[in-house]
Amino acid sequence: DKEFRFIKVNTAKAKRSNTTPDKMIGKTDFDFFPKDEAEKTIAYEKKVMVSGEPIINKQEKLTDINGIEHWISITKVPRFDKYGKIIGTIGISRDITELKNSEKKYKELFEKAIDPIMILDKNGRFIDVNEKVTKLVGYNKNDFLGKKLDETKIFTKESLDKNLDSFFKRMKGEEVPTYETDIVTKKGEVIPAEINASVLYEEGEIVGELVILRDLRESYRSKKIEKD
Repeated sequence: DKEFRFIKVNTAKAKRSNTTPDKMIGKTDFDFFPKDEAEKTIAYEKKVMVSGEPIINKQEKLTDINGIEHWISITKVPRFDKYGKIIGTIGISRDITELKNSEKKYKELFEKAIDPIMILDKNGRFIDVNEKVTKLVGYNKNDFLGKKLDETKIFTKESLDKNLDSFFKRMKGEEVPTYETDIVTKKGEVIPAEINASVLYEEGEIVGELVILRDLRESYRSKKIEKD
């Protein structure tokens, strides 16, 4: 309600607070969260009731009544009476702790990978690159993020054309086998590399790709030694 008291609670919400729905009625977040966290969640309630604008999927780390931290996705929308006057809020909270932990593990694997890895969206813009990429080419992460393939200087002209053609084929669902390309470092050194790309899906639709680069300089040196 307008005093931030619970007037209706479902079983899932009550269970997360280690109680039952009826025992939450008339209480506020101050009864279930540490003071600083309760102040934060109630500030969201105030914002929704004053502005009339919803808050959608706000992610916060909250501590439950047992002292255990959870990542929660919070959605709050205004609640109206029959005259259209705001009389409170309706809140939906979803525990996304496992998702956050999975993201953390993925990030660790991404950064610690042996090979340089790049992630692009369906428009060919860089979403992320790992440290191996920045060490290979000499540019920092900010030189990539938000830029398209053809807005960076890490490929020769011929390789860039081939990479763009291959990228857009993959975005159309076509299979493109592993192929070789030339990478240009910040210092102007041309490095032979292999590109192995996998399409990324979200809800069944192609949303981008993950690209693994493999430095072929050692391989080329080995071939030269064998030939000599």
